[in-house]
Amino acid sequence: MKLKNTFLALFMLGGTAFAQQKAPAKAAAKPTGKTPVDYVDLYIGSINPKTRSTSPVIKAPGGNISIWPTLSPDMEDFYLADKIYGFPIGIGSIMANKGQFKPGAKANASKFDHDLETATPYYYQALLEDPDINTEYTMTDNAAVFRFTVPVGQATNLMLTMQGNANVEVLNHMVFQGYTTARGRRQTDNPEKRYFYAELMKPASEFGSWEGEVATPNTKTKSGTGIGLYFNYKPAMAPQTLELRVATSMVSVDAAKSALAKETGAQSFDQLKNKLKDRWNAELGLIKIKGGSEKQRAIFYSTLYRTRALRMGNVWDTYRSAYALQDLIKPDESVKAINNFIKAYETTGWLTSSGAMIGNHSTSVIVEAYLKGLRGFDLEKAMPECAKTIWRAP
Repeated sequence: MKLKNTFLALFMLGGTAFAQQKAPAKAAAKPTGKTPVDYVDLYIGSINPKTRSTSPVIKAPGGNISIWPTLSPDMEDFYLADKIYGFPIGIGSIMANKGQFKPGAKANASKFDHDLETATPYYYQALLEDPDINTEYTMTDNAAVFRFTVPVGQATNLMLTMQGNANVEVLNHMVFQGYTTARGRRQTDNPEKRYFYAELMKPASEFGSWEGEVATPNTKTKSGTGIGLYFNYKPAMAPQTLELRVATSMVSVDAAKSALAKETGAQSFDQLKNKLKDRWNAELGLIKIKGGSEKQRAIFYSTLYRTRALRMGNVWDTYRSAYALQDLIKPDESVKAINNFIKAYETTGWLTSSGAMIGNHSTSVIVEAYLKGLRGFDLEKAMPECAKTIWRAP
């Protein structure tokens, strides 16, 4: 989601509160039994006549993975799109299809319909109409859990498309791992490796790798750009449920493997989904509201979700409202972020910036947090950094 939408979301959130103050007491709606997360509409903002729209992003509170369907690259309004090309998980993209495996995102794209889709902060589901495969996913802080329901008598393949310069390895018919290398937001950043470890809950009948438009069966390793893996499943006499769990890490494959075991363990898909729902209810419940119409509550909780689901490491425009809100409802996270700014300065010589826009707005985040009474960071270290950032030559 573009950071500009963060400001718009908080503007809408403030507007909702104002409307609630002006509404007469008799207009207050009766309790519906809904929890905060039930009010979140991930498609608010998904049609944008000026710039690219928002997407139905699903993420754990404070988590490191964000997932939303990949649509046609030339489609700016998410809600108007009619095809899904895959589901990105940070290191690459997951997709399912029927029949014999075909390399490439376009060859595996599928039509979908919003009437056959569910999008919530803790769970996503869509029917991939071309292969008739119902696709679901939920997640933890560092892992994505997919569940695919396949019709009777249908051969199926699961496909991983790696991004960047990647290295992948198949350990057996159920386990694969690897990493991808991509540059950071600044051109001066060193390439960063992002590792992954993945497990299939049911062994594939065969596997292979692909590069460009060429698939190579039975290959266990592959390196380069434009590569990926595939896993085939034979037709069955009953509907098949295929589950894939993938964890990522910025440290190592072993760290990703450890995260997968720790965060998912023996828990079922539905248990993980319900746990994430509970976490989002707790997060959205940090702000209590009374009264208002169903529409007003939907706008409030939808914009609050967008704000809390942001990757707060980027400080362009988020310093105006998202960080300011976090100072009030989760001050410990603001203190943690500021300490990370200071650590970045000690490593690179500069405070964290947006990477795309001018200015280093982390200075504003630090000053505002201090004036609000937040402590827990070294002000003596922070102030020289702020001064250097303010007077930095363009």
